[in-house]
Amino acid sequence: MKKKKILFICSWADAHIGLFDDLKEDKRVHLTCFGLKKTNRITKFIKRIHLSQKINKIINLPNKELWTTLPHNLSPYKSVLVTNNVLPSITDFVNLCKKKGKEVNLFVVDAMDADSFIMKTARPLILNMKFDHIYTFEPADVKKYGFEYLGFGGYYSKKNIDIPLTPKYDLVFTGGVKGGRQEAIVELHHFLVRTACNFYFELNSKPFFEGEHVKYYYGWIPYEDFLNTELEGNCILEIVQKGQTGPTLRYFEAICYNKKLVTNNPHIVEFPFYNPQWMKIYQKPEDIDVDWLKKIEQIDYGYNGEFSPTRLIDNLYERV
Repeated sequence: MKKKKILFICSWADAHIGLFDDLKEDKRVHLTCFGLKKTNRITKFIKRIHLSQKINKIINLPNKELWTTLPHNLSPYKSVLVTNNVLPSITDFVNLCKKKGKEVNLFVVDAMDADSFIMKTARPLILNMKFDHIYTFEPADVKKYGFEYLGFGGYYSKKNIDIPLTPKYDLVFTGGVKGGRQEAIVELHHFLVRTACNFYFELNSKPFFEGEHVKYYYGWIPYEDFLNTELEGNCILEIVQKGQTGPTLRYFEAICYNKKLVTNNPHIVEFPFYNPQWMKIYQKPEDIDVDWLKKIEQIDYGYNGEFSPTRLIDNLYERV
């Protein structure tokens, strides 16, 4: 008898980065990205009323999932797995799955106490909704909230991308500034300028200070463009959010593409692939050895798919 699939629902942001791309060809999984169906003028008006937050605060209108690209027939699926990034948009669908007797599991891909817009919205839902299992790769959330620890398998699909033979920069930081990163970025910038380090910061933010080697963008850019810029550095800079003890994408990228990593996360010594020769921890900018940033070395962490989401499905598929 043919085994049923796991329905894995991620957000547009997850899909944009391609975190779960390894699952696109995995026959055990139906990977789908939440979205709204296209409508004409008449149905658009009806949809606006049906999905209106003001109206639904007064009376919770049923069947809102009909406007989404989510499957209506749940019979092919043995269980449902959703990420916290998409949870606020599909609470009705999650409840529908439960009513139909499906096991519904949650994959929290952010630190619960992270100071970000998505977690401010998702956090009360995670704490108040009932799930069969809640998974995390954040050790602090296992202790504080009792979530199930996934380790590091499940959160990154390595890209087939060309890496420059000669680095353009000594150090690169790319990404957002949420979670208390702004002050750290400004301090690091001033230190790196003083030390004549060849660095580059590409920040997803409205401008909050002016400085050399800094570029701002606001909104989405293709992840491959983002990654290409990052891999022009000899070393990747990681700045974890306040309250975060697990890794960011910068850690996964450093391992997958064999780059040096400098991070303010002291817990990195507990992570797989930690190598003190190629990874350094700093508490203040002055802890950073600029000569080490500049030194070009042959790096090989020996990565062999350990972060792939296929490892997550290996665990879930046999258990569920």
